[in-house]
Amino acid sequence: MVLDPVTAVGLAGNIVQFIELSSNVISKSHEIYKSKSGAVRDILDLERLTQALITLDPQICKTIRPPGILSALTAEQQQLEDVRLHCMEIASELMKAIKDLKMKHALQRWKSFKKALRTVWEKKKIESIEMRLAACKTQLTMHAIIDMR
Repeated sequence: MVLDPVTAVGLAGNIVQFIELSSNVISKSHEIYKSKSGAVRDILDLERLTQALITLDPQICKTIRPPGILSALTAEQQQLEDVRLHCMEIASELMKAIKDLKMKHALQRWKSFKKALRTVWEKKKIESIEMRLAACKTQLTMHAIIDMR
């Protein structure tokens, strides 16, 4: 059976993609299997950064409305509060997605492989949420700086 050149190049490209995907999944599977926390390093780093943002939320709330002050928020404070709430929604969404990619019990080869495969499949989704959160954090920082004036 002889293939025309375009079909041969297409087939070769598909084979290379398959090998790359397989290699990536196997590498991540091994990393998850060996990990004490049940996830790849990128996911753990992202989890730490997101948790740090969530931990800052009470301090941000105090900045917007100091304790004991019950008056209505100014327009600027309300904008900051809206951005803060949106940021926390995105952070919660990201933490849920991260939780779904972490193993509950380490040292299970098949489950490590399944989590690795899911990590590869969910990469674009995680990156999308991460970009939304980064944009929201930038906006939150901008509002906070302006509000400090």
